[in-house]
Amino acid sequence: MSLVFVGGTNLKLVLDSLSAESKNILRFDIKMDHQSFERYFERVSDTKYENMGETLHKVIEVLSDDATEAGDLEEINEFMQQFGDMKVSNDEIEACRFKENQSEESFWESLTEMLSAAEACLGEEGFDSISSVTDPQFIKYVKFRVWEEGKRKDLTFIVEDTEHSEFKIHQKNLFETHGNAPPNCRHC
Repeated sequence: MSLVFVGGTNLKLVLDSLSAESKNILRFDIKMDHQSFERYFERVSDTKYENMGETLHKVIEVLSDDATEAGDLEEINEFMQQFGDMKVSNDEIEACRFKENQSEESFWESLTEMLSAAEACLGEEGFDSISSVTDPQFIKYVKFRVWEEGKRKDLTFIVEDTEHSEFKIHQKNLFETHGNAPPNCRHC
């Protein structure tokens, strides 16, 4: 199992079925609102130049000052080497990390609950093993959506019914609605 940050507030969870007869993979898209994402994760920047306007202003000041010190010139040289070549793209890669151990544990607990609910829902549809779930012949798409700081979650998945030549879209709320227990899987 691996968790991949896609960008924005989107993640991808990848489950492998590495049995002797199949090597299938199931990918879960996880779409979170900003509040839910920020509950668990923080953005990480690998550049030391946070504010480009201030940095450019400093470059101009250092280059126009006759009494500039060597340390300032070295910093400007480093900046120019990183951003001065038009042939090199310097787009920052968006990255994130867990805020702290407690938020990481909380996220994995929440994800485990969602996977258990997904397993039950998929079991109701006749998928009794991870090998059958990861078979791309049947399951075409799986998505979790998380909002309101992780209090509300839902599951959507698309199954191909080759016998009837149709696709079935299933949706399940993974939270209580109006005081009722979460409803069973339903066809859209």
